[in-house]
Amino acid sequence: ARDTQLIGTHGYAAPEQYGFGASDVRTDIYSVGVVINQMLTGHFPNEQMAQGRLGRIAERCVRMDPEERYPSAEALLSALSGNEKEDFVRSGTAGAEKTSFQKPAGGGQKAAKDGWRSFLPPGFRGRNPAIMLFSAFCYLLMLSVILDYRGERNASDPDWTGQVGMALAVLLPVLFMGNYRNVQERVGLNRVENRFLRWLLILAGDVLLFFFAVLVLMILDAVF
Repeated sequence: ARDTQLIGTHGYAAPEQYGFGASDVRTDIYSVGVVINQMLTGHFPNEQMAQGRLGRIAERCVRMDPEERYPSAEALLSALSGNEKEDFVRSGTAGAEKTSFQKPAGGGQKAAKDGWRSFLPPGFRGRNPAIMLFSAFCYLLMLSVILDYRGERNASDPDWTGQVGMALAVLLPVLFMGNYRNVQERVGLNRVENRFLRWLLILAGDVLLFFFAVLVLMILDAVF
């Protein structure tokens, strides 16, 4: 009845094995990354991340978003063998060609070659047509609510200060909950192992962002 069973070894199982998405080869790559990190440090990635070239490979394997992991076992093997071209840059030094390893972007960001996809809003990064259609409808609905905001000053004219506050109040929590640009990893939520606690912290972050939007609206009202 479902493509993902809620099973797996705690600490080694990818997030999608807990019902956060569909499992595929990248689910196994996540577990390989945990094993690599355990072999290098004796700890899980959320406790201590390995350093060096192998540490960077393990870090990419265990990213929360499957789209940011190695796409196949062959790609991971190529990286482990030192043959992964996209993570290397070549630069001339004193007439000679020098090859150096380029560290992947921090905070769970994507590699430079597909970094443009990280700018897509939540609901469009997975390229699932049904989810994209539903997300587009939701964004259009939010936009109509924002543009139609009149406030209390003059019911016949739009209140631009209120529209700014409304946009922040609507969009900031959505972007944070949707992990836009991997903001949750940037604030350290990926290190919270307890998933219930992590979701509580995400909700708390949404509440704080909402009150931040209200504060901005109050400042705009006071100034303009």
